[in-house]
Amino acid sequence: MPPSYTPLPPPTQSPSDTRHHKSYLLPNNLTLLLTSHPSSPKSSASISVNVGAGADPPSLPGLAHFCEHMVFLGSKAYPEENGYKKIISQSGGSSNASTSMESTTFKFVTTASHLKDVLPCFTSFFIEPLMTESGVGREVNAVDSENSKNLTSDARRRLQVLKSLAHPTSSGYSNFSTGSTSTIIGSRTTSSVRSHLLEFHKLHYVAENMSACVVGPQSINELEDLVIPLFTSIPSVHKSPPTEGIVYDSSLRYERTSSENYESSWPSKNPIYTIAPLRSSLRSVSIMFPLKPYNHLKDSNPLKILSHLLGHESKGSVYYNLQRGGLCEGLSAGVRMEDDGQSLFQVKMELTVEGERKWEEGFKAVFGYVQMLKEAGKEDLERIWKEKTEVQKMHFSMSSPGEPYAFAPYVARRLGRLNTEEVLRSGSMVNNPEFPEKEFYEVLDMCNEENCLVEVVSQRLYAECEGEVRKEKWYGVEYKVEGKEGLKEKLKSINPPQGLMLPPPNTYIPSSLELNRNVPPDCRVPQISKPCSPPILLSSAPWGRLFHKLDDRYALPISYASLLIRSPKSCHSSNGEFSLKRETLGQLYVSAFEHGMRSVFYEAGIAGMGYGVGSTRGGVSLKCHGYSDKLGEFCGDVLRRFVNDDIEEEWFKVVQERKVRSLKSFYKERPDYYASFLEGLCLEPEKGSIEDMVEAMEGAKFEEVLQWKQEVLRDHKDRFVDLTYMGNVDSDEAKDLFDRVGHVLGTEGFGENGDGQVSCMAKETRLMDEGREYRIHVQSKNEDEENGAVTVLFQGKEQSFTGRNSNEGLRGTASLKLVGHMLREPLFNELRTKQTLGYIVSSNLESHFSATNDKVSKVDAVGITVVSKKADPSDIVDRIDKFLLDFTGILKSMPESEIENHKSSLYKKMLDPWKKLHHEASDAAGRIRRYAPEGLGDIPWDPAPTLAEEITKLTREDMLRSWETLVVGRKRSRIVTCVHGKLFPYKGNVHGKAGLSASMFGAGSKRVLTSVGDVRSAGFDLCKIDGVGSGWRKMRLRVALGLRVGVVVGAVGVLCGGLGLDKKK
Repeated sequence: MPPSYTPLPPPTQSPSDTRHHKSYLLPNNLTLLLTSHPSSPKSSASISVNVGAGADPPSLPGLAHFCEHMVFLGSKAYPEENGYKKIISQSGGSSNASTSMESTTFKFVTTASHLKDVLPCFTSFFIEPLMTESGVGREVNAVDSENSKNLTSDARRRLQVLKSLAHPTSSGYSNFSTGSTSTIIGSRTTSSVRSHLLEFHKLHYVAENMSACVVGPQSINELEDLVIPLFTSIPSVHKSPPTEGIVYDSSLRYERTSSENYESSWPSKNPIYTIAPLRSSLRSVSIMFPLKPYNHLKDSNPLKILSHLLGHESKGSVYYNLQRGGLCEGLSAGVRMEDDGQSLFQVKMELTVEGERKWEEGFKAVFGYVQMLKEAGKEDLERIWKEKTEVQKMHFSMSSPGEPYAFAPYVARRLGRLNTEEVLRSGSMVNNPEFPEKEFYEVLDMCNEENCLVEVVSQRLYAECEGEVRKEKWYGVEYKVEGKEGLKEKLKSINPPQGLMLPPPNTYIPSSLELNRNVPPDCRVPQISKPCSPPILLSSAPWGRLFHKLDDRYALPISYASLLIRSPKSCHSSNGEFSLKRETLGQLYVSAFEHGMRSVFYEAGIAGMGYGVGSTRGGVSLKCHGYSDKLGEFCGDVLRRFVNDDIEEEWFKVVQERKVRSLKSFYKERPDYYASFLEGLCLEPEKGSIEDMVEAMEGAKFEEVLQWKQEVLRDHKDRFVDLTYMGNVDSDEAKDLFDRVGHVLGTEGFGENGDGQVSCMAKETRLMDEGREYRIHVQSKNEDEENGAVTVLFQGKEQSFTGRNSNEGLRGTASLKLVGHMLREPLFNELRTKQTLGYIVSSNLESHFSATNDKVSKVDAVGITVVSKKADPSDIVDRIDKFLLDFTGILKSMPESEIENHKSSLYKKMLDPWKKLHHEASDAAGRIRRYAPEGLGDIPWDPAPTLAEEITKLTREDMLRSWETLVVGRKRSRIVTCVHGKLFPYKGNVHGKAGLSASMFGAGSKRVLTSVGDVRSAGFDLCKIDGVGSGWRKMRLRVALGLRVGVVVGAVGVLCGGLGLDKKK
């Protein structure tokens, strides 16, 4: 029997939520929610501690974050440093933690049968963590590496400047939350830091200060028997055991601010401050209003409607007027930060080139809209509030249960500030709150030109600013501060835009939320554990085909439509060769369309519908999702505008300039992004360098984009359509949308290119020669980047498992998936925890493939990534190789019971079905796009069961054979990419000090590449997978009633997780 507890009111749950919830106050005063989710194969737990970086003492910035890191490294009950990670790994799970200003949240997910193994270890971190001195000395390097990674992040740099402007004594908001070696260790000994950690843990990691959630398929009674005794053992304030060797420091005690004593963290005369971002792609102005907190009002929070109105994008909004004037690319409004003592409301405008020159006009528009709100009639505001309430209630009632790993930490955090009854419903407005008239006008009064901070982010405006130069303490960011006198003078000559108005009634809100009349009675309740069945071929015509599935799993009035207009002209020239120019024209068209349609379809997004358009190597895609009542009409409207309406030249100019800026800023991104790009360029040299992309983007003409649209969307030759329509729609509704697609596109003349065939393109990844290594060494082009990066990619040579009508490659792919499952924890433990090389240490499985009408050719690959400022990238390669050799020994000596645990957990993980319709439908549409067979029955709709079953049959010898062949044998093939940061610049040092990787290859097997040109040249020397040399494919179109259907474009790419075989999300 579990210990006694006090029952708390159960949470209000959505009508679509069939889970069973129960709330508790445990004897130690920990608040707990248990959730029984019978259809889930996973269990997850989370504990949120109601203390965060805001509690850091002034003398120890980063202590809360460091404490979060250290609790994972062993406890009295589980002293092995990597013991927790090993248990998680064997159970097929994951774990993580995060520290915010207000809380620290820990979480894990595991296969359900292993919850009883993981939870005791997890709980022990909150009872008696070891936090050893040796662990302190090593793990501080991980925190320092994490901080180093953030130093070149413009978002983090901006945040630190904002924090530096906050008053240091009024709130913990000004704290440097990440920490570093200098702030945590400094002149201290590891022993004294350990004492501070243990005291901080003892003071704050107490049951009264915690809230928790555990979710799984177990019954509530079973969860109670497991969870309550464990969580009750977490010490409370009055029962916390003494800890030896601690001298208590009063600065570690922390008292939360209160809404009753509001005091702004920012100066009374709020300034304008200007920052020069590292990336030239960033241009923005943010207006921030310090306000008292309103979070205690919950669903009646006036900031809800203010953010809704100021952030609106329909006709009459601030965004609409600025966009039409060519000044603004995007606008958002909402709470930037909020705690119990204050809030900061922000309106952020992303500027065009013209908007950068006239940014004050955006400022004037915002205050013009605020004035309009003050003068608006109460009836209109109440109408908008009521509409927002109805939409929020609708979204809440129609939401299906998500993944346990997301649900548990979400609830645990919210329980720290909400009672159990409202923890799920808060924010959904289900109680029909009245319009908060008094508080709304109170907020509007505070949204004035005096009570605002103004952040300007622009390299050009920083250079022109004559304000006082300041330097932020922790990141060293220089910024300029000036008063508002000059701005006020400029504003006198600027009139607010004409036509500012409140949004009209939203016509996209569904009229009906009923399930389709053809949904069977047993499918009118959620059946999430039911295996996914594929869509059927409902219609086939010379111009396209329709795949359809009536929902039988989710019991929600939602649908998903995916339209692929296949055309060889999207990214290929007339001779069949890939054309970077044509790819660029397609990107510009779809981006300009989305930019121009933001105001047109904004209200559809509010009503729960959305769309996305894209241009790919195989054609053009349109995806729509939302409530089925109006989705067909919505999808048809988007398609009609996409095909028939021309984009405006101003839209084209805006997105072209934005894309050029983004490309030119690429080298300011993290070094592992650059390494991954070079690795991909070697295997796909046709795509060109960043400089090639910039040249193509800058050289594109508006008229060329319109011509591209005509050739791809309006020319009936060489075009074929696949529509996948799934969800709460019957066959008649699906056919109606299919007919509408045909009407918009036009269906005459398809395939009339002289031979009754459609010419389609196949893009193919290159295949490395056996025993070949490419070693890429480049210097980071970001002169401020301290970190270097290493990526190592091992590429297989044999056909791997695709899941079609052949089991070719099944055992090899299964073996690698199991080995990859085993690899992650020891790799992380050795290179990240023990050697503390860097914050980012990861491994992944990839698939390199080509798809044609005849066959899918696919090979497996294993990738490893390390980001570090601690060692030269060449030395890191040696360390990786040393570990990989040692891992062979780990595989040889691993106990059979441990192997069986890995096999069992991976098997269960792979059979976990989709939880959301859009994931299932997107997967089905992707398989139709990728495989495009003449035989419909040959599409591998769900290869996971076959692969999972094979994993259970594997032997140790199978794994060692695959590991030897792909990774450690002398015939392995790989690409090693080293991007050097400023701490270890590239000086021709190809090999590490140990020379290990050099000794593992024969003479002449390695090719050193030191430029983008070298990389592309090497890539072109490689053959394409399966020896296919031509990009052209002739695929005869057939109308079929049975198994044979029209065959369409082949496609190729690099996918993580092996063509979706990891099943499921």
